[in-house]
Amino acid sequence: MTLSESLTDLSVRVNKLEDSAAATREQNRARLETRRQEVEETFDRQTRDFKAKAEGDEARIQQFLTETRASVERQVEAMRADYMERKAEREVAKAQRAADKAEETAEAAIAAAIYCVDVAEYAVIQAALARAEANARAGVS
Repeated sequence: MTLSESLTDLSVRVNKLEDSAAATREQNRARLETRRQEVEETFDRQTRDFKAKAEGDEARIQQFLTETRASVERQVEAMRADYMERKAEREVAKAQRAADKAEETAEAAIAAAIYCVDVAEYAVIQAALARAEANARAGVS
């Protein structure tokens, strides 16, 4: 690959990185998933290309490829682990918000029940007073 071709390839890759960054800012999961797949396919293609070019000094190149691939896989696994951790944290936060909302609903229901009990007590007292007044006027004790 010539220097010009390498620079063009680098430019294309930088543009794709910018697209990934934009997708991250926009929180466009589908675009990010697609881009991640493209990057993984690029890793695989580059590995195949490296292997094809390595026939002259295969042992040294093979070790380099193995180490590079292992390094990339460790980085990808670390990113996946971070992603899963953040996902778990979001799920915990979501569950906590749901619990908070349920508690607020329960508190409102209890407040409504207390109000209804107070209204019922008031009605019972009013009825007892009205009966006592009626009995007093009727001369009944």
